[in-house]
Amino acid sequence: MRVILLEKVEKLGKLGDIVDVAAGYARNFLFPQNKAEPANKRNIELLKENLSARQKQADEILKASEVRAIKINELQTVTLFAKAGNEGKLFGSISSSDIIAAVKEAGIDLDKKEINLPKGGLRTLGEHEIHCNIHREVTAKLSVVVVEGA
Repeated sequence: MRVILLEKVEKLGKLGDIVDVAAGYARNFLFPQNKAEPANKRNIELLKENLSARQKQADEILKASEVRAIKINELQTVTLFAKAGNEGKLFGSISSSDIIAAVKEAGIDLDKKEINLPKGGLRTLGEHEIHCNIHREVTAKLSVVVVEGA
């Protein structure tokens, strides 16, 4: 199936490219997430008319993401309090929601899907480095310090 990419898709192409993909991939992933549309005559003509506007919009989104990443990098450290046992293991865990709330207090908005916790919630006291995927091309680092407290 031939599709027109509406944004950059890793290992597939960039905005405006016409590529061949499996029908299921297009139907189940690309179309629902508005990453592509069918490559028919009408859509190809519309693409030619709107390509510069779409590219400008994509550039604006990327710049806004870079600004947010700079703010997160400048924040550097967020401290969270949790109850812990003798060995430094938490009673429960620190989730992405807790991290979002702490970052929001500093005046920066984050979304749950932007926080990368590969092993799940934080379960021990100490300093943890968190990667925030703000955009496909923009990543920020945040240090989360978990200390014992109420």
